[in-house]
Amino acid sequence: MKANAELPNLSGALRNVRRAFKGDDHHRLRSWDHCWKYWRLFLKNDAPNNQQSDLAALHLAFYLASFGMYRGSADLRLKDYKALLPIVDILKTKSKILPVNCIFLMKSDSELIENIQELAALLTSELKRKEINPSDILLSKMIFVTLGWIPAFDSYVKTALKNILKNKYPTGCGFSKHRLKETIALARRSKKSLLKEKHLFVKQCTITYAMPLARIFDFYLWQYGGDLIKDKDRPVRLSAHKIAGSSS
Repeated sequence: MKANAELPNLSGALRNVRRAFKGDDHHRLRSWDHCWKYWRLFLKNDAPNNQQSDLAALHLAFYLASFGMYRGSADLRLKDYKALLPIVDILKTKSKILPVNCIFLMKSDSELIENIQELAALLTSELKRKEINPSDILLSKMIFVTLGWIPAFDSYVKTALKNILKNKYPTGCGFSKHRLKETIALARRSKKSLLKEKHLFVKQCTITYAMPLARIFDFYLWQYGGDLIKDKDRPVRLSAHKIAGSSS
C-alpha cells in the first residue's frame, strides 16, 4: 500500500494494532467494541427503560476503566457507574445532531465545531456537578465511544497530532476551535487512505459491525503517538504476548 504523506507510518502503526486485536480475544481494545455496539441499539430506542440506560452507563464506565479513566488520582474512581447516568441522557439527547463520522462528512467547519463544543460544555457542566474533573481526555473518550464524532484526545493522540501538524496544533485543550479545526482538516485529507486501512482491519480482524472510520483514525493516532512517546505501556503491548515487529 502506498505510504500516506499526511499520516507517517500509517500502515505500520495500524498493522501493530491489528496484531494486538487478533492476538487476544479479550484485549482491552475490545471494550470499545462492546460499548459501541450496545450504544448503537440504545440510541435507536426512543424510550429506553431504566435497565437499558443502566447498561449503557455500565458499558461506558467499563470502556473508560479499560483506558485509565478510573485509575490513579482520577475523580471518576470515587464514583460508581451510575454516576454516569446523566451523561448517558445528555449523549442520547444530542446524538442526532451530528452523524457518526461527522469529521469526515460535514462541509461546514463552523457548525461542526460549534456542536462538538456545545456537547463538551454540557458534559463538563454535569461532570462538575458530580465533582468529577472534566478533562478533554475524559470528554472526548465519552463522545468517541458512543457517538463516533471525534477521536479520543488522550496523551498518545495529542502527541501524534502535535508531531504531524507541528505549529498548527498548539498546546491547549483538544476542544479549542483551532485544534478541532486542524484535527478535522487532517481527517478529511486522509480519508481515502484511512478507508483502505479500514477495509484491511475489517477483513483481517473479522469485524461484523459497521466500524466507524473515526475509530481507524483514532487507532492510528493512538498507536503512532504511543510509538513516539515510547511508553513502557505502549498501546499494543499485551501482558503475556509480545507482538512481533513491535518493541515492548
